[in-house]
Amino acid sequence: MFFHRGRLAARTVLAVFLLTAGCAHKPAADPATASEPSPPAASSTSAGTETQTVIDWVDFLRLNGISYTHSWQVALTDPNKLGEAIGSVAFQVADHVTDTHYMTKDGDAAFLAACTVVYALQDYPGREIVAVRDDQAIGGYKLYVADDERKNGLALTFEQALQNKIARAALFPLDGAANKPLVELKNGSQVYLADLLRRAAQGPNAAIPPESASSVYYRLLLDTGATIGYVDTVYRSGNHYYWNHPEPKELPDAFAYYAANERDVVFTIQGMSFVLPNHTDTVATGERIKRDGDTNNIKLVAADGKSERSLFAQAAVERLWEQARKNHPSDGEDKVYLYIADRAMPVRGGEWIAYATNKDTVTTGGNSGAFDVKLIRPDGTGDRTLVEGVAYGGFVQLLDSAGDRIVAEGGDRSLLDINGASGSVRRFPIGGLLDALSEDGRYVLYRKMAGDALVGTELAVFDLETEKTIELGKAPPNYVFAQRAK
Repeated sequence: MFFHRGRLAARTVLAVFLLTAGCAHKPAADPATASEPSPPAASSTSAGTETQTVIDWVDFLRLNGISYTHSWQVALTDPNKLGEAIGSVAFQVADHVTDTHYMTKDGDAAFLAACTVVYALQDYPGREIVAVRDDQAIGGYKLYVADDERKNGLALTFEQALQNKIARAALFPLDGAANKPLVELKNGSQVYLADLLRRAAQGPNAAIPPESASSVYYRLLLDTGATIGYVDTVYRSGNHYYWNHPEPKELPDAFAYYAANERDVVFTIQGMSFVLPNHTDTVATGERIKRDGDTNNIKLVAADGKSERSLFAQAAVERLWEQARKNHPSDGEDKVYLYIADRAMPVRGGEWIAYATNKDTVTTGGNSGAFDVKLIRPDGTGDRTLVEGVAYGGFVQLLDSAGDRIVAEGGDRSLLDINGASGSVRRFPIGGLLDALSEDGRYVLYRKMAGDALVGTELAVFDLETEKTIELGKAPPNYVFAQRAK
């Protein structure tokens, strides 16, 4: 999906002033570069003696004899490769031109203001792509692609992007400042996301539901490490995500792992609505727990996304690693499995943060697979043990939280219902792999085990209020919680 926002409604009686005197970079004069405009859609209405003309302009730019059009399919991924200033806009037509026969000329732009500086890109000496500053654009710059043969060979399609190694993937809001991604994927996760898109592109066309007030739009960036990256638009309707490529495609259910917010419902069965595990992340200070795969610390991101802080001092983290290596000298540094803070999640209204850790056992020479559950305040104080894993099969693996409730899995495949206030634990020997907690925190969805180490396909739910099991039968195709995308 691509969205072109035209400015409309300009009065036919208008004094036009070309305010170019103050521009730092004027375009090269070339009277031979006038051309026919892109055919505008125009209409006029009369009201007494006043006439109004409406022109729907394409987002174009003409500079140094080259015609450009803004592209939604590319974004600047490396600002360090921004080149020199090659000119500036002389005249913004959308706010001033009402003549449908207007001939565009060098220095004209549809929506860029006069004096907007235009930059070259270092990797495009032929000026096939140019950039202008735009705080609302990914990378902080809006890109324009040449309309002529210069664009031949540019990697502007999804398939061309996949011919290179995807180094990073990110999701941005469609509207608003896009310098801060909603989700940024590295260290392997970006490859899995690219594969989800590949499968969708090769799949059947989908019937996309009509837009609604609840529809949410995102811009998707695939970064190959080059100056520009591939960009496309996806959107969410209900519990499903869609993509035009170029025909409508429904993305696999696992895409929800990348875009869902905390407590978003992503799976409904027999009237029970389940959310993505470990997706609750807002603490009492209004900050959010950063989901970046770092198990050495707990990082809190400010509500505006502009700053972040760590709860554990770097010196303390380094001491733990030094002690772990000292107590496991024969393992080698790469084989010391130290998880200082894993799967952090807010509890008790975000006044505390629960996290799993093996730091107490590894730093004393114990088994690296022994995990405890600890609590810490958002200000970094009060760090204490809530549940010792040794009592529950050797480790406790956190699933999700809701209010005072923490749901976890014991090393013996038991379900643990932990009270985050009192530390009391209810243990239920269900013999399964926990997948999700319901939106209301009452039901736990799990898959039964086909063996000690083999996950089965039979689904069940444990009701924490009645302490009874509800059989659900076989997991459906593309079962979202089987993907483990994040």
